[in-house]
Amino acid sequence: MKTIVMTLILILILASSAFSDVIYFKDGGRAEGIVKEETDEHITIDMGFGTMSVKKDEIDHIEEATVEELEELKKKKVAHEIESGEWAPEGYDKIRALYRSAKDGKNTLQEGRRKASSISAEIAQKEGRISELLGMLDKKGAQLKTIDAKKSVKKYNEVVAEMNSINNHFNKENNAIKTLYENEKKLNTEIGTLASAYRGDYHLFKDTLAKKRSGAAKIDISQDELYFFEIMENKAKEMAADFKRDSALYTTDGTHIVVDTLINGKVSVQLMLDTGASIVFISDDAALRLGIRSDDIKTEMDVMLADGHSVKAKPLILESVKVSDAEVKNVQAAILSNKNMEEADGLLGMSFLSHFVISVDNAGKKLILERVL
Repeated sequence: MKTIVMTLILILILASSAFSDVIYFKDGGRAEGIVKEETDEHITIDMGFGTMSVKKDEIDHIEEATVEELEELKKKKVAHEIESGEWAPEGYDKIRALYRSAKDGKNTLQEGRRKASSISAEIAQKEGRISELLGMLDKKGAQLKTIDAKKSVKKYNEVVAEMNSINNHFNKENNAIKTLYENEKKLNTEIGTLASAYRGDYHLFKDTLAKKRSGAAKIDISQDELYFFEIMENKAKEMAADFKRDSALYTTDGTHIVVDTLINGKVSVQLMLDTGASIVFISDDAALRLGIRSDDIKTEMDVMLADGHSVKAKPLILESVKVSDAEVKNVQAAILSNKNMEEADGLLGMSFLSHFVISVDNAGKKLILERVL
């Protein structure tokens, strides 16, 4: 039991401040903290994250911290409680709560991004597997054509059985990827909502903090209040780095917004803004300009168009999609035939847009893209 306790002590030593009482044990171990209570047989040590009781006969000696060191340790402990949103001076609970809300919103958004990245990677893996299975079916189909079904019944049946097995695997992977496409669509929509929520929580926290700080400048405040402002203002600056605002001029096609978009860093296309599209779609012609032939992509996905009917599309991953200075790497996309496109070269969907909070400046004809995280 003592070994376990000593291991915990040593771990806490690594995480603690150098400004504290140092307790040296007879067996060579040591601990850092503040001696809070002493009896004839025990001393109680505040480790900063809890207390522990130690028998005096196990202690070799104690190096006591200076007043200045203890004050610094207290400051660091208070800093931890402020940064975690666990404590605020009296009258500052609203700011503490707003900070916690913004912090939680950021964490939730980051988790959503991680899930989206995982789904995207799984989709790419499934698409590769489906393409492989389709290639295997093509080869077996070609082999089957060379076999005389009457003269080589056994061989013919073996190849047919192999084709059926491959086809079963294909159907299984195809059904799985359809589910992944649906999950990706839902998650992209959710991420857009989470990004907007985090942005709103951040601005409310920042503005409320600035207003409170302005009022406090007119009166004498305690050292704890000054320290609270210092930490909260640093947190607001850290969060500010999560937001980058870009804008792009747009044109209109009827009621639709169309923006110039650079794909894979080399081909400029005009894409129609469509928050209802789960991913980015490009036309056959746009794909050819990128050096991609849709016929070379064996995998297909079902796409529901705005008029309600379903069509086939060829999925792919675009290296990059860039509107003005707003760029996203490894974007899930698909190729639609030219006949299913309107005047634009494609649709700018949520696999790109979910990385931003979107607004429109109608007077200036600008699409505002504010990146979150």
